Amino acid sequence: MRDFSSNLRRRLAPGRTVIPFFGALALLTLTGPFGTFWDFGFWERLTYWSIMLAGPGVFIHVCTGYLFGLAGQNLLSKSAFVLLGSALGAIPGAAVVIFSNAQFRDHGIDASLFPQFWFYVTMIGTMITGVQYLAPAMIERRLRSEMRGGDAAGVRPDALLSPPANVDDTPGALPRLYHRLRPNVREGRIISLSMQDHYVAVTTETGTELILMRLSDAIDLLDGHPGARTHRSHWAAQAFAQSLSRDGRRHLLHLSDGRSLPVSASYRKMVLAMLEEKEAGLAAS
Repeated sequence: MRDFSSNLRRRLAPGRTVIPFFGALALLTLTGPFGTFWDFGFWERLTYWSIMLAGPGVFIHVCTGYLFGLAGQNLLSKSAFVLLGSALGAIPGAAVVIFSNAQFRDHGIDASLFPQFWFYVTMIGTMITGVQYLAPAMIERRLRSEMRGGDAAGVRPDALLSPPANVDDTPGALPRLYHRLRPNVREGRIISLSMQDHYVAVTTETGTELILMRLSDAIDLLDGHPGARTHRSHWAAQAFAQSLSRDGRRHLLHLSDGRSLPVSASYRKMVLAMLEEKEAGLAAS
């Protein structure tokens, strides 16, 4: 249930749902299709189309979001669940459409047309949720394929295990996390780790790569490489940490590559200790 809630919140994030919703609402309100331009005034059209979009949309997104989480990594199953979720959500969604028209329009919609409107709502819901759910899944699948495709791209297995050329200050054996990176990325030292959905973005001096794992597991694979966690979603290497600053109520760790990572209160002492240790090492040298 926690994974479902997290997944649903991500799918309903402003960039994926709220912005398209208000864009569609503005278009329908201004153009007034299906006779609504002549039947209603501006504010009535705004209310009417808000209900017509939000009512079926909520049911379809909830049903699809739940089923999508059960599909695993099979893209065909995900496609089928998008269609099934839209069909299930369209049952109450079509009822909302018929009821709303009965309240707003004199002629209303005959309840005997429910199957027809269920079909329309299902098709529209499938198109919208297909873009919202399947497009990110296809991108995710391609990233996984690329991460497994070292051999297919002509990279020799032994090359994947060779040390990065620029890692001079790595104590002892090479951290295991380097073995997960493609050759062009692992040529430089690791600067930071950051969570992006279910992936860890590993940033080095020569690029960034997404790895499907938890941040805590990625830090474990660093095998004690000098650095500190700055936030529940970020880790920074000591060699690239420069200074800590405050911006209002936020604290930021500035890195030598020009980026800044957020520092939460629970990790602030660790970041300060890392910076002090670095300064002491520089002073001693």
